[in-house]
Amino acid sequence: MKGHRSAWTAIAVTVALVAGAAATARAQERVLELDPAHTQINFTLDATFHTVHGTFQLKRGSVRFNSDSGVASGVVVIDARSGKTGNDSRDAKMNADILQSDKYPEIVFVPDSVKGRIDLQDPFQVDVHGVIKMHGAEHPITITTHLDPKGNQLTSVSRFAIPYLEWGVKNPSTMLLRVGEKIFVEMHTEGKYAPVGSMASRAVSDGCAPRVAATQKETAWGALLRMAEQLAWLFTPGLEQAGAAPRFTSAQAVDSCLKIHSESSGIAHLESNSL
Repeated sequence: MKGHRSAWTAIAVTVALVAGAAATARAQERVLELDPAHTQINFTLDATFHTVHGTFQLKRGSVRFNSDSGVASGVVVIDARSGKTGNDSRDAKMNADILQSDKYPEIVFVPDSVKGRIDLQDPFQVDVHGVIKMHGAEHPITITTHLDPKGNQLTSVSRFAIPYLEWGVKNPSTMLLRVGEKIFVEMHTEGKYAPVGSMASRAVSDGCAPRVAATQKETAWGALLRMAEQLAWLFTPGLEQAGAAPRFTSAQAVDSCLKIHSESSGIAHLESNSL
């Protein structure tokens, strides 16, 4: 009996420690949902005698970030077919011959890390590293972003250059019209953020496409961590109580966000979609 009691005590202590670590990690993690209706994506391309100005539209965007470790994940999706420059014939050529947007309808940015001090009280600047998936290929990139927090809202301005020729995109130059080798992009957007796992984060995630690998096999460590995180909800002030709607856990493979919806029974659950 004494041996069994010692074993259970050791297990309880281990679970408590893991739960505490999980709760601490959660306290630093947040989900940011970008609002396509309040997003402007402008680009410029130097050309002979003038500069071409154009726009693209954001389809959706969800970024999960840890303000302590700098780890990030998620997806920002731009509609490649939405490109406009104010010239219908030029736009038709851009979509058909250059971007081939019927074949590659989306330009996707997948962040993996954030460098810089994240301050959710005052304006701050960070460098967001990730991969741009464009025209059938993936390219690493670092995007400098200025952010201005106000309550649970974040306003951001991101600037970066795309060396499209190096990335294998066709050169639109003609014998008379020569264009630059880089496209310069400036993205203004607004969004709401909330701690991962909170009811608020699930609410702001309601309109985004979820990316949950629901069928992925769970390892023994993953199962222990999931159980510890669930216990953390019982003992960590400010977090929801156990028995509430499903939550993010470290054992889940999430590359974007969770979409929570209620069935007719009123029970919230996760809906899994594919890219």
